Amino acid sequence: MLSSDADSFNRLMADLCLAFDKPCTADLIRVFAEALKDVSFHDVKRMAEQHRRTGKRFPSPAMLRPERASAARSTFKADPPMSTWAIAANKILFALAYLDKRRGFKPICTYEPMPAGGYGLPVRLVQPTDGSLLRRALQVKRDYVQMAEDAERNGEPMPTREFNAMCREGFEKILATVTSPP
Repeated sequence: MLSSDADSFNRLMADLCLAFDKPCTADLIRVFAEALKDVSFHDVKRMAEQHRRTGKRFPSPAMLRPERASAARSTFKADPPMSTWAIAANKILFALAYLDKRRGFKPICTYEPMPAGGYGLPVRLVQPTDGSLLRRALQVKRDYVQMAEDAERNGEPMPTREFNAMCREGFEKILATVTSPP
């Protein structure tokens, strides 16, 4: 509550005390004000009016605090967490695609160039002009992760080193990063 709400809060507490036949003292108002200082006056007033209509006894400060469930709920839905296999495969693919010195920094997906002129243009989604290499790499990654997750569900988890080696070899074939020995 704001300090400008002090008079309104005092009247609200006096009305509650009158409604429930309780003496309205300065200490009572002070204790309620301290307990509800982080709640907006509008919410306290709404809860007090509701309690005055339906309550059987004088409310506690907690009864004048709105429930968290009545607050606006977020519509954000988080994606399900990735498995450790998916995280490992993503790291291996990223390292081979962009950090491997043998391959250099070659994109695995090309996009059309952004138009000149910059900020005044409407925002639009940029679609890849050639994403075939990226699509192949992601499909192989999905297959490897699915194999590892299935093995884990069946009670025979794949050894980590074997999974990492399988991912590395598969991604190297797709990205053509394997160099022939001298």
